[in-house]
Formats: sequence, C-alpha cells, structure tokens
Amino acid sequence: MWLNDLLAAMGVVINGIPAILLAMTYGFLAFPTALGYLVGMGACLALNSALPISMQAETIVLAGSMGKDIRERLSIVFIWRGSSRIHDFCYRSGT
Repeated sequence: MWLNDLLAAMGVVINGIPAILLAMTYGFLAFPTALGYLVGMGACLALNSALPISMQAETIVLAGSMGKDIRERLSIVFIWRGSSRIHDFCYRSGT
C-alpha cells in the first residue's frame, strides 16, 4: 500500500504544477503558495486524512482577470472559498 500512496501523491503534485504556473502568471507568488501547501500537508498528515490539495484553474483565472492587485485577488479567492464552505455545510446539514 505504501507504493500506491507514493504514486498517488506524485500524481497530485504533477497535476498541480500547471495550475501553479498559471497562478504565477497572474501575480500569485510561489513561496507563500508553497508554505500554504506545506501547512495543508502537515494538517492532513496529522489528522491522517487524504491530501486534497488542488488549485482550481477557473478560480485563478477569475481572480486574475477581476482583481486589480494581489490583495484584491486574494480577497476574491478567500471569499469564494468561504462562501463555498458555508454552502457545503448548509447542504449537508439539511438546512
């Protein structure tokens, strides 16, 4: 099972590379993004859960084309993700 886990992790990383390059073309920085990935991986490993690390190309393009500077782009990403989480919570709880 260890080899399967390693191959799956490598697939996730390879799949994320084009989205990270796209994000860099819109002005998102590589180092803070890498730190975010490390925090996410650490939390997933600590909680013994799967590594759901991905960057949605649609969100990157939307934030990159609508945001005027990096602060506005980050606000678009975080507000969109927060509203998506609220929707998921309400949908699953049945309210």
